[in-house]
Amino acid sequence: MASSAVNSCVLLLVCALTLWTRLHRIEEPPHVAWDETHFGKHANFYLNRTFFFDVHPPLAKMLIAMAGALTGYNGSFEFDKPGDKYGDHNYVGMRLVTGCI
Repeated sequence: MASSAVNSCVLLLVCALTLWTRLHRIEEPPHVAWDETHFGKHANFYLNRTFFFDVHPPLAKMLIAMAGALTGYNGSFEFDKPGDKYGDHNYVGMRLVTGCI
């Protein structure tokens, strides 16, 4: 019974450390990171209900779009190239989903 409690504590500690390392300072950098150009554009397509064709499965892009919709992102940022500043656009919610997947 004691080893079960120790195992549970170790598991909780590992999960807490994992969440902390994945989500600590998730808002940095305040500009488009590499893959956000690709996934952000597709999230915009979903949020703006624009038709597009993508050969890859849509689940991850749909989850990012859902997170954007739930956190107030309206699909208006262009996601042209890495390094573009987000400015007043709400991007943290979409990063939180990718940090937790």
